[in-house]
Parts: sequence; structure tokens; C-alpha cells
Amino acid sequence: MRDRTEFCIIEDRSSRPEPRLASSLQIAAMGKSSLLTYIARPTDRDSIRFREIPSRNEWAVEVLFSPVIELQGCFMDESILRIGRMFYEDGFYSQNDSWVNKHDNFLKWAKDIFSLTKSVFRYDKSHMAYIGPDAEKWASATGHQLTAN
Repeated sequence: MRDRTEFCIIEDRSSRPEPRLASSLQIAAMGKSSLLTYIARPTDRDSIRFREIPSRNEWAVEVLFSPVIELQGCFMDESILRIGRMFYEDGFYSQNDSWVNKHDNFLKWAKDIFSLTKSVFRYDKSHMAYIGPDAEKWASATGHQLTAN
């Protein structure tokens, strides 16, 4: 995807209210690493908002108000591969209850990312999800099933 558009990978938590960059979307240690990451345009990094988690002394990305795409990674072990999720908010309600769209440049970029993903992944009606070529290869080679839960 990086050869088609620029983006940075942002970890879901940070020790400060600023983006903590990751180098890869790959899960470092399944069951130990977070499955949640975000991608953003490099030019939007300063616009990403955070909410404090005082009990953990951490800050979490506030997806509702931030120009990010949320990526919930697929959980995998020896016998299952659970479907992940890709999501973004296109706007939000302000404090006076009026709808506020996110910036047009972000919305176009997010739609382009989804279009690119859909061009590479195949829609599977039985899972109501897009399945990537690596997941299909894994399921075919191992005989294991993809699962939505």
C-alpha cells in the first residue's frame, strides 16, 4: 500500500498526548501486543487527538475527532484466524449538536485507502467481510477456517 499512498502507522496508546509511531502493521507478539493501530496521512499527525487514561498513565487515540483510519488486526493462533476491522469516522457532532465533517482531504484519502483495499481483497458473503490473499492462502494451506468471532 505504501507504493500507492503515504501514511504513517500510529500505535493505539502513548505515554504522552502525541502519536507514537510504529514501523509495521504486523503484530509483534500475538496475544501480547495490541491488535489496534491507526493509519494517518503524515500531514495529519498534528491533528490527532488523544484522551487520557489516568489509571494506566497512558493516552489513547480519540478516533472520533482524529483524521485516522482504525485498524483492528486479525487475531491468529495455530487453528483460527479471526477477521479484523478497518474503520473511520467521517465526522462528529460538536458541543452545540451540529454535524462537523472531517476535512475533505482526509475523507478523500480514507476513501482511496478503502478502494485500494477492496481492489486487493475479495468480498466473502459468508463472513460478510473482505478477505486478503494471505488469509486465503493460510486457510487453504492449513485447512483451518476463518472466523468472525
